[in-house]
Amino acid sequence: MGSYWTRSSTKLSTGPFIVLVYINDLPITIGKIAKSTIFADDTSIIVTNDNKVDFISTLHLTMIEISSLFRSNLLTLNYDKTRFLQFLTKKQNEMQQQVVMSNSIITNTNSTKLLGLIIGKITSLN
Repeated sequence: MGSYWTRSSTKLSTGPFIVLVYINDLPITIGKIAKSTIFADDTSIIVTNDNKVDFISTLHLTMIEISSLFRSNLLTLNYDKTRFLQFLTKKQNEMQQQVVMSNSIITNTNSTKLLGLIIGKITSLN
């Protein structure tokens, strides 16, 4: 069984500078369960696990921690710009997983744009 991971790209609905002041706590908040990458007002969350059950559990725990951080800092997510992307190898089957945050469903997508690069869900080094 391979590793399952996801990238959740978020765009916050406040100005870029003020977002950085609040969002800098994100790596500390989720650091033991997920990885975060922050560039200006674009944030990526990466959750990995070889076990599907543990992956889903970690993913949901990560979303709870992010929701709590956002609530405590009076931040909101722009759900129109938030996406869930499950990276797979050619031999893996996609998990049918719904990601919910603050009673809103995060849209599952086949690709996303990260710093000008379009990244798809099937990973290959060929």
